[in-house]
Amino acid sequence: MHVRTIVSMSEVVPQLILIRGPIGVGKSTTVGLLRELIQPASVVDFDAFKRQIDTSQSSDWRRKTALKTATFMTEHLMQAMRRIIVDIHSSSHEQLQEYISLANRYAYPTTSCLLFAPVEVCLQRAYDRFVPGLHYPIDETMVREYHDHTFMIAGEPEYDTSVFAPETVVDLIYKQLHRI
Repeated sequence: MHVRTIVSMSEVVPQLILIRGPIGVGKSTTVGLLRELIQPASVVDFDAFKRQIDTSQSSDWRRKTALKTATFMTEHLMQAMRRIIVDIHSSSHEQLQEYISLANRYAYPTTSCLLFAPVEVCLQRAYDRFVPGLHYPIDETMVREYHDHTFMIAGEPEYDTSVFAPETVVDLIYKQLHRI
């Protein structure tokens, strides 16, 4: 049995940790496990903001409003010198750029990791996942669009969540954080 221990990283300089990936890749699971491991840490969950704005449909207006809210919160967490974990979609240059701009403005050390898996795995996970209060389907077209438009960043660690268990991915990210 694998026993996990919570590691206090209070001596570590506050940092921004970006967990990127398409729908169904395991971002939320990874963020939750990582937060448990590196407490104290704050989480900015972009999808949670979208659901708070509107659960009846996906829209550009909702995404833009959620991004403004998420980056506002992130900026205040940076001002408080917090360790921040953010989950963002790997197909959105705009989301990534907003966080990178904030990190640059506050000279915040930043680590970005890409979670990836074959589209079939992401589709199955999206179908199996229940999102409370969501009143529109996360359908195959949506999953494929996010997956197919994932962009890579030179030098960014990439973890295949169809090969590694969530705990292993978190351990690998933890090791990456210590290279800063």
